[in-house]
Amino acid sequence: MTELTKGNTESWFETIWDALHGYREDCIPEDHEVYDEQWSDICTAMAWLREELHNCPSCGLPHSDDVSAQQADRTLHYTDDVLADLVHHSIKHHQRQLNFIKWHHELEEKKERERIDSLQKLQKSLDL
Repeated sequence: MTELTKGNTESWFETIWDALHGYREDCIPEDHEVYDEQWSDICTAMAWLREELHNCPSCGLPHSDDVSAQQADRTLHYTDDVLADLVHHSIKHHQRQLNFIKWHHELEEKKERERIDSLQKLQKSLDL
């Protein structure tokens, strides 16, 4: 994995794609039409972001000559906002995952305690 650095746009995209692939695996599994459609939209949006960013003269990558510095600054701020939103939502997602795991653990623990209680009652009845 490339180290995330301010001037390296490839590191930005790699970081975002890593998070998105985690989201794909955990939240929108393959082979479900709705999820596949959502994943397709995500991939399209990422392609558009890459296209816009690569057309930006202030990023140091090949670009068209008709893009002004002002437009480039807006594009970079937009990209920063998207990255900030993605990180924010990723944190929220993992917090929800953690809460679900805790809830699920508590539920499983309750079931196991009920099984133990039931078996202990059976054991007591057999001892009589």
